[in-house]
Amino acid sequence: MIDFTCVGYDIRKWPQNGYLTADATEWEVIDNLFDRAKNEVGTHENDFQLLDIRTNEDCDHLMDIISAVSGAALVCIELPSLVVDALQKDKGWDIKRNVSNNNWTRLGYDVCDVNGFFSILHMGKLSDNGIELFPNDQIMEAAFLAQAANILVPDHAPFVVTSIRIAINS
Repeated sequence: MIDFTCVGYDIRKWPQNGYLTADATEWEVIDNLFDRAKNEVGTHENDFQLLDIRTNEDCDHLMDIISAVSGAALVCIELPSLVVDALQKDKGWDIKRNVSNNNWTRLGYDVCDVNGFFSILHMGKLSDNGIELFPNDQIMEAAFLAQAANILVPDHAPFVVTSIRIAINS
């Protein structure tokens, strides 16, 4: 089993009209709500250009803001814990969070570069139109694709398996 660590949060349009992905160029970010959340929660964008939420209290506050808006979802982007540890050591990034997302719904796995979360599933290398996330039981297939993506698209490497969890505004 691969352990994942949350590297940040995003506010995305829900329901999504296209494919689900960690790639913000494919799954629309609600920018005005993102900016409002930064101001009201008192947070900032981290090195991944995601909301840097560090406590359960701040996460609850963020959920309150989002729940007041129809058509929004809070998305948690996770990377393999070994990758997070390597990034922290290599780049000096302060990535670890103390927020519990275990009760959130995991939508599946994407394969993205760690320098912007561009998804290999939507770069036209596998399909002209993009493909669905890997389901939870196909994490090894996603890992094999990450290895291939590092060869196919070296200017975006490194690619890693990216887990997407969601808390949906009902």
